[in-house]
Amino acid sequence: MSLIVSLIVSSGKSSLILALFRLVEPCGGSIVIDGLDVSSLGLAALRKAITIIPQDPTLHKGSISHNLDPFGRHSAAALETALQVPSHWPTQCFSRAT
Repeated sequence: MSLIVSLIVSSGKSSLILALFRLVEPCGGSIVIDGLDVSSLGLAALRKAITIIPQDPTLHKGSISHNLDPFGRHSAAALETALQVPSHWPTQCFSRAT
């Protein structure tokens, strides 16, 4: 499952991230992802399963593969698939460098 959060300024994105990564513990309610309450997960497991893609991406020294998968958990084929633009996205939003 994927979730993309793109909201206007001062709409609570930072508060959502603090809660998702359990940087602050909730005083009530719950956050459920794929039927699993995140408070039941260990912090390490939770934080490995969630990622943030910043608006201003940064490439670190090394290969594209290493930037995509710094822990080496995925095959080259899986990384290539992840880089493909989904067919249901409007193609006019994307252009490839020539």
